[in-house]
Amino acid sequence: MLENLKTFYAHVICVDDRTPRFWWRFPNIEELRCFHIIDLPSCSLFPSVEVHTRLQSLNLVISSQGFWDSVGWESYFVFPSNLRDLCIGGCFITEKMVLNIARLKKLESLTLEGGFHWEETEYHCWDITDVKFPALKYLALHFMTMEEWKASEESFPVLEKLVIRECHYFKEIPISFADIPTLRLIELFECTDSLVVSAVNIKNEIEENTGCDSLRVRKLYGDGSLKKREKDATGFLIKRREKDFSN
Repeated sequence: MLENLKTFYAHVICVDDRTPRFWWRFPNIEELRCFHIIDLPSCSLFPSVEVHTRLQSLNLVISSQGFWDSVGWESYFVFPSNLRDLCIGGCFITEKMVLNIARLKKLESLTLEGGFHWEETEYHCWDITDVKFPALKYLALHFMTMEEWKASEESFPVLEKLVIRECHYFKEIPISFADIPTLRLIELFECTDSLVVSAVNIKNEIEENTGCDSLRVRKLYGDGSLKKREKDATGFLIKRREKDFSN
């Protein structure tokens, strides 16, 4: 048992029946990054979530192989309750998976990469109207294959920053975001014009209701860096394009 180990990175990991015994060796781990989990899990990643009470940051990138015809795989993704930072890529965002995440009452940062099973239906709506993330301050959606998103003002009561990257089918941010008093920044990377319009509408709604210009909306290009510069055809350094809709 490695009781003093706080951080563990794995580039590729194969989940099997031995995995529970493996994680028991790191009872005090605080940060865990498994960049590529191959194959569909056949057991819970954290068989006794009470053991890893100090785990605060978890980053999982899951291979889609095996997900297509599987049923009930979400039961393997029950996370330790003290997580504050969670990033999941590659798996389908099903209702049960969302509920597993919503059980994390201390979660402050959530990044989702992936989306929905395209062969399951032609239209995808992410409906979290009745789901609440009470402590979430940062939400990032990357490459999400959804057309519609439904949420209430109670879904993200303390959200401060929303990031949406290359969600090409996604057309509108829920207008309920205008009722989140803590929201300060929306960043959009390579998204549709209609998504930008919806973000600006939220900004205008907040300003009209409160009299304060408290929300910034930024549409970014390239890698989204505001400081990084690149050379143009003449060899001069140019700043990457950006649009800031703040006054």
